[in-house]
Amino acid sequence: MIRPHSKMKRLAIPTMLVALHPCIALAHGEEVVFLPVGQLVALVVVGILLWRLPFRGVAVRVFSVMCVAGVTLPLWFATVSWFPAFLRGAAGFFLVGLVPAVVVVLAIFLLQRRLVRERNDT
Repeated sequence: MIRPHSKMKRLAIPTMLVALHPCIALAHGEEVVFLPVGQLVALVVVGILLWRLPFRGVAVRVFSVMCVAGVTLPLWFATVSWFPAFLRGAAGFFLVGLVPAVVVVLAIFLLQRRLVRERNDT
């Protein structure tokens, strides 16, 4: 049985992880990190808003997480040409990572507060 060289073993995992990078990461320089950093900041905002929801059930929180994942995960596979020219810079990639998730959770948060308020008024 032929055993793979140890150097090949060490290179296998980083090589496989390359497949998990966002397509925007094919850009150069600091632009590689701005999309994931924007999404991490959005994750903090999402966590704070979900923690602050007055609803005691888990369904709204699970729905919110699924909506945020549905909005942010496709951005990892978007190509740079899909974005308008003003979003193709470093700050634009940060905003592309941050804004969609925060908008979705804020919308769910405000709708949920409105529903709770209407339920308490009746």
